[in-house]
Amino acid sequence: VPLVFGYDKAIVRMDPSGHATVLVGIHSHGQGLETTLAQIAADQLGVELEDVRVVFGDTESCPYGNGTFGSRSAVLCGGATDLAARKVREKLVGVAAYLLDANPTDIELSRGVARHTDGSGREITIKEVARVVHLRPERLPPATDPVLEAVAAYSAEPGRGTYSNAAHLAVVTVDIETGHVRILRYVAVDDCGRMINPMIVKGQIHGGICQGI
Repeated sequence: VPLVFGYDKAIVRMDPSGHATVLVGIHSHGQGLETTLAQIAADQLGVELEDVRVVFGDTESCPYGNGTFGSRSAVLCGGATDLAARKVREKLVGVAAYLLDANPTDIELSRGVARHTDGSGREITIKEVARVVHLRPERLPPATDPVLEAVAAYSAEPGRGTYSNAAHLAVVTVDIETGHVRILRYVAVDDCGRMINPMIVKGQIHGGICQGI
């Protein structure tokens, strides 16, 4: 089966200040991938969007990938970012639970805070958790590596990929003598499933229509 979409990788790491860096093998061509990938990581890590930095195009530090083409990046690199961020999240939750004397299943990460879900008010900032992991190993759970970094790869079904659905209709007039086409109306209906960033999706649809015309 020929390679169609392949795979992509992402590295997610959090420093002692609680800021996260996402290193990816794709590159943004103006389609807002910096925002999209940062949103995915921020959502998993429970931090604010401005606390996430996305790095691409640096062959010294970024992982290998299959490149940006065919509307593959949000699916494959977004998937890799999600998987890597989940691994870091698991470490954050485990350490936060230990520090709060709680079960990991009772800890939620949101808006920069790890809090107990029982309503008791027990919580700790994610920045403090990151500081403990990196700088205070004596406060970590036994046998816990002082690392907040993970790498993951994501691939769509080999050779098939994944696709959205759309229907576009153009009402036009055509000058049969000159061949000049005039667009009277253009209607597009796109169903891409769950949108990471609706504004970016809308912009891509508009851009695709303009290029097609």
